[in-house]
Order: sequence, then C-alpha cells, then structure tokens
Amino acid sequence: MQVHNRRATLTGTVDSWLDRQQAAQEAHEAGAREVNNHLHLLHMALPAATAQ
Repeated sequence: MQVHNRRATLTGTVDSWLDRQQAAQEAHEAGAREVNNHLHLLHMALPAATAQ
C-alpha cells in the first residue's frame, strides 16, 4: 500500500471480494480519505453448475 496526501493505493492480489473490500475499509479506518483499490482476485468465482 502506498499513501500520499491521505490517499491510499492498494495493489497486489487477494483471495476474495470480501478480502478486497476489507482492505479498503481498513485503509479508511487507518486514516485514508480516499482509497484507490487496485487489488486483483487470485481466483475468479465460477458460475454454479446447473442441474439437467
């Protein structure tokens, strides 16, 4: 994470959308006014299989 003028930029890879959202929330709680969330997901969720 980089911080400049209370703007945090998040980079890297996380395991889930929840982890991505939590990282942004924690940046805000740590004092960031703005958060640029450039975190990528390690695995994209696959659609559920449909019954035939």
